[in-house]
Amino acid sequence: MLEAVLSNTDPTGLQPVPREELPDLTKTDGLGQEARHAALDALSGGDQRAIVDAARLLSSGRGMAVPLLRKLKTEPRAVNRQAILYAISWQDDIRAWWPLLKVLADVDEAPAVRGQAAEGIGYLFWRKSRSKRGYLIAKDVLLWALNDPSPEVRYYAIFALGASRDHSVIAALQGMTKDSGRSNAIVGTVGEEARRAIAWIQD
Repeated sequence: MLEAVLSNTDPTGLQPVPREELPDLTKTDGLGQEARHAALDALSGGDQRAIVDAARLLSSGRGMAVPLLRKLKTEPRAVNRQAILYAISWQDDIRAWWPLLKVLADVDEAPAVRGQAAEGIGYLFWRKSRSKRGYLIAKDVLLWALNDPSPEVRYYAIFALGASRDHSVIAALQGMTKDSGRSNAIVGTVGEEARRAIAWIQD
């Protein structure tokens, strides 16, 4: 099943985007096209502060999913990939569904990157019908991710399952409530997030 996710044809049909000369992020303001494209360019840089700022700027607006997905296909560095996925997660664009699933299912990706992909899936669940293949595969991948060695991946897989509001995952989440896993990237423990997810589904 996971192999099928990793080999699934990307429905976006995206090709690597050519690099262009773009204005400096510090010389732009607001969410105009110039600012957005400058932030997109900054995501490929090596300045971690600039990468974080760019991801936050892009996450505050819509309409950048396609160029962000293109950049994800060509960017190999974990810090940059996590930032790109953070921005993608807030685009509310269903074209990100399969790319996010592929990242989560790929154990060669860094835990922070996979965790961000899981969070992004959670934000898109409301767009998917529970009877559709994409939804069912996502649920299976997230349930599989509950056994991941990384607390960060488990935590965000739980978050996404909670966001599904699917009562069929409650039993699996109940099995995670005593997970004491922690990391600097999550709030509280994995088990605490499981309890929050159950309450969210039952609300």
